[in-house]
Amino acid sequence: MKRGFLKNANKGKSASRSQTETETVVQTSSQLQKVGPAWETNVQRRDLSAMDRNTKMVDIPDGPSHFNLSYGVVEGAGKLVEGFTPPPLQIEQAKEVDHPDYQTVVTTIPILYQDITMHSDAERRDSWCDAILDGATKRHIFSYPGFPQLVPRPPTAVHRIGPAGAKGLGVFATRNIKEGDLILAERPLIMTPLCLPSDVPVPKDFTIEQMSQARMMAWEEHLKFLVDRMLPERRAALMALANGHEHDGSGPIFGRIRTNGIGGGSKWKWKGGQGRNGRYTLVYDEISRLNHSCRPNATHNDVDEASFSKSVVAARDIAAGEEIFISYIDSRKPYAERKKKLAPYGVDCTCAACADHTASDARRAKIVPYVGPSTAELVASQINRYLTQIAILEEEGLESLSEYVHFHLGLVALYMGSGDRAKVAKYSKRTEVLSKRLDNNGTDQDMALLLSMMSNLLRMIDIGFSKLLLLGTFTFVIYYLMKRGFLDSEKAKKAALGVGATGKRVVKISHQALEEKGVCSPNAQYSFNRPTFSARLRAVRHIKAGEEITITYANLDVPCAQRQKELAPYGFTCTCAACKEGAASDARRAKIPSAIDVGTKLSLPELLEVMTLIEREGLEDMPVYLDAMMRITEAYQVQKDWSKCALYAKKVQAFLPMETDGDDDE
Repeated sequence: MKRGFLKNANKGKSASRSQTETETVVQTSSQLQKVGPAWETNVQRRDLSAMDRNTKMVDIPDGPSHFNLSYGVVEGAGKLVEGFTPPPLQIEQAKEVDHPDYQTVVTTIPILYQDITMHSDAERRDSWCDAILDGATKRHIFSYPGFPQLVPRPPTAVHRIGPAGAKGLGVFATRNIKEGDLILAERPLIMTPLCLPSDVPVPKDFTIEQMSQARMMAWEEHLKFLVDRMLPERRAALMALANGHEHDGSGPIFGRIRTNGIGGGSKWKWKGGQGRNGRYTLVYDEISRLNHSCRPNATHNDVDEASFSKSVVAARDIAAGEEIFISYIDSRKPYAERKKKLAPYGVDCTCAACADHTASDARRAKIVPYVGPSTAELVASQINRYLTQIAILEEEGLESLSEYVHFHLGLVALYMGSGDRAKVAKYSKRTEVLSKRLDNNGTDQDMALLLSMMSNLLRMIDIGFSKLLLLGTFTFVIYYLMKRGFLDSEKAKKAALGVGATGKRVVKISHQALEEKGVCSPNAQYSFNRPTFSARLRAVRHIKAGEEITITYANLDVPCAQRQKELAPYGFTCTCAACKEGAASDARRAKIPSAIDVGTKLSLPELLEVMTLIEREGLEDMPVYLDAMMRITEAYQVQKDWSKCALYAKKVQAFLPMETDGDDDE
């Protein structure tokens, strides 16, 4: 099938429906479409959100910048722009595999083979997300270590979708769910930029409202192209979602995105934009059906980049039959502000906090931002403040807020420092549960793991109060350095918590303590697994029975003489084949690039040569080996050599678990 990209240029022929369908059947990582020129979403000019929407654009000297879209019933929606025709969509051949950072790309996440039966049952269950994104975001997603892992799911389903009265449909618990338990996880149906394109040419005499209607009309055409690419069942799921924008000119697809979209967080930046201009919105099949409450009993993590999925976990115990709620807005705000923010969703919240909003607002006004433990304040005073805040949050049903987790983390540290072993044990158990709710890509979860492991260590060994205080202080030194970027989080955890335990015997684990002898052509790779807090070795190539297993202690991309200097502190001289060859091996390694990214233009024969050199030198441990295999896979996709494409795709999938740096949950 042809690969193409969309342009809004006036030259060339518009793609017919049959051409579009033909050219987008194969939805793989390399068969990408580019849509439109660079949209100026980050131009800072006059804010139109507070202006009369009947103001004509010609009367705004500086031109448009930010404006809020209308909602509810817009009189004459659809007729306000009669005679306006959006720029036609045109498809052209996309010849390159990598894309410039600001190039608009339409792709499927993760790779989808032309023959879907090549995928496992688990992969087909997880399904695929169709997305409009830029080249930098696509590269970020597809190069994330471990991507694509399977979507994590509860052992058995714990939810159902059913009628929820005036709210339409909702999600309900099918059994009792404990705080911290995973309720559901899924990959998004679609992913698009949050803001509308700002480069749609409109007549100068258009009003703000007419400009808004014109841009929505043009964007709907782009979205139709995206949705037409989707698998039939995924497209049906999207169009089965509620549309709360049927009378404001949004269009059937964009209306559903406005109604059901969930922010993609700040990890991806649409064309380098800041704030709303740089964000994406994602629509889900089941998560988007969760209704709102200002007292939510569930919370959703940021998108897990390894599986490209979002998880929903219980913020407190949920009884069988109870409806599961999340919050669409900042629930810390007073009732009047919440009500205003909910209006575009068509939501009139009737939760207990809204029903008795005067008393609730008074309590919520007492919630303060979390401030970590300090030596400048009495420990007792800090403990009292944390306990008071926890009580307010629980009374207001705001256990879903990050502050609730942080105050518990602070209590563990303070009790560790004061030597209260009983309270350390009590609250460390809470942190183990609460850490499941934190951003699975964030340092705060690292802090929860640090405190949890420190408290477990204290329960295993007998230690005096003075050492207990020292351990608590050391933990916060590590956390301080991690939060401020002075120390790598993985190295910090290894330094602070390099211990494993069998019964009550504590055994130290370190890189040097592993019994394997390091060489410059290792056949295994070492990683540290956070969830199980253990070290692991994986083979990077086939290892014969009786063959010694080796890892490396040195940088592999430097000459032999430099490697020997790096190995000297370990007390041995490497005698591997690469070091024996010396200059000959150095010459081959010098031809291997340190990375193969968008700036590295290599043909397929050159990529194959790089891979051959890597294997000849035994450097499968290096990240560039995975880079080469991924680029070769994409190159064969371009050539439509599906047998070789599948061969290298399987090699990539087999190799990816080694690149997770221990963050996988196998």
